[in-house]
Amino acid sequence: LKTLPNSLFEHVNQFVYAPNAPHYDTELLECHFDGETFVLKTRAGYQRSSKVTETEDLSYVSSPMLPESLRSAGARAMSSNAHRAHEAATGASIVR
Repeated sequence: LKTLPNSLFEHVNQFVYAPNAPHYDTELLECHFDGETFVLKTRAGYQRSSKVTETEDLSYVSSPMLPESLRSAGARAMSSNAHRAHEAATGASIVR
């Protein structure tokens, strides 16, 4: 974690803690399943429904991304799928 840029560290904090968390020890989001939906809760009382099971139609093709700070020295460049973007127009849903 010492090698992560502050900007990336802040993104991680926004993902794992409640918004504007003043006390990180009580504001860590924990995932619970209530039988129908996943709920993110903190010990301090914050809670919201998770959107992890919502689906969306992706109109883009993604390429792998690994921050420079996490790559090994001399690692080969990440591949790009930009040349495959046209495939998104012919895509079909695989959600069942």
